[in-house]
Amino acid sequence: MYKKYLNKLIGKKVVEINKMYPILVFDEEASLMIECSWRVRNNNIIIIDCSEYNDEKTHAEAHDKLFNLLLGKVIKRIELVPPVTDLAITFEKGLILDIFSNSNIYESWTLTDGKSFDLISATAGECCVFTW
Repeated sequence: MYKKYLNKLIGKKVVEINKMYPILVFDEEASLMIECSWRVRNNNIIIIDCSEYNDEKTHAEAHDKLFNLLLGKVIKRIELVPPVTDLAITFEKGLILDIFSNSNIYESWTLTDGKSFDLISATAGECCVFTW
């Protein structure tokens, strides 16, 4: 049901990463705002995760690491991971951004193409889409 929206992000390139929050901006106005747990890995090796990014002492270094890892990288694959609305985004060079929905009362992430839809990981592991 949501695959047609996810597929619109394939081929998009990371052009910016917000310094304060894990918000990835892609070319052509697409973006991903993450409000839950996440990690970046290369196969079975975790390279960076939200605990480093959210810690005041390690945030600046973690942001630089995330920036250097993902800036300019192109999305090759994107999928919802059952049974809830976890998200796995595979970038070129084998980097995978795993996003773990972890709230039953708050949104976990918002993905938009900036032109026609917002796909939101809503409460209790459900997704909702807004089109315009």
